[in-house]
Amino acid sequence: MVTDGSRRVTLVEGTAPQADNAKLALIGLRGVGRLGFGGFFEAGATLALLTTANAAEAIGWLAETRFWEEGGLTARPFLYVL
Repeated sequence: MVTDGSRRVTLVEGTAPQADNAKLALIGLRGVGRLGFGGFFEAGATLALLTTANAAEAIGWLAETRFWEEGGLTARPFLYVL
């Protein structure tokens, strides 16, 4: 467990036009340890906390599922303490 705030992750936001199918993609990312937390708001708006400090890599993980468009995703570093 990290308690000093050194665990770096990336917060990604965007819209998944097919949110029902995208839910399965988030479940898959969680299963392989890439998703720490994530979910959907109305109209497929997505918030995901991905387990990499690299914003481009985090966006790529969602974009490669093809349920999100890479150009429609934004990412920013997020530092958290357990």
